[in-house]
Amino acid sequence: MVRIRLTTLICLLAAGAAAAAPSAPLKPVDALVDEVTAFLFSDVGNGGIRTEDNLPGGDPVPPYFYHYAIYDGNGLWSGGGGYPGYDSVSFPAYTASVGIDAFLANWRYTGDPASLARARHYADWILRHLPPAGDLYARLPYSTQTDAVMGGGWDGEAIELDKPPLFGLRLLDLYDITGEPAYL
Repeated sequence: MVRIRLTTLICLLAAGAAAAAPSAPLKPVDALVDEVTAFLFSDVGNGGIRTEDNLPGGDPVPPYFYHYAIYDGNGLWSGGGGYPGYDSVSFPAYTASVGIDAFLANWRYTGDPASLARARHYADWILRHLPPAGDLYARLPYSTQTDAVMGGGWDGEAIELDKPPLFGLRLLDLYDITGEPAYL
């Protein structure tokens, strides 16, 4: 037992001694926040912002949704390999959670009302696109979007049950901030 503890202590000391001295960040934090925020606020997509299912009168998809959902030439799309027969597969319940977190973090950091508005817009969009009340997983956010169709070919009759709670927590954050009952 003593030998194991001594070996562990030596490894820890060696790791600490070998660690490099702290270095300055590659970019100032403010510049990095500005860069990420500009990326999140950018409008992307081939030919501009698309609508749900590419219908001319469809519900406009939040522009930041495309950074993860639909190929737009930015190198961040999620389709192709591993999803035969599909051009684009995304994960709206998870992506919405991360996006809402990013906008709320920026709002808390800068006080920028546009960040709060984008967080609300994203949450509202997902809430408008929940499975209908008669579905097996009624009113839980879709786990996937396939070729711009919510639910697509991957959810089938199931929804990844770890994603709705992530989204639900963001709704509670929005409720705490706005007091809007729609987020309860």
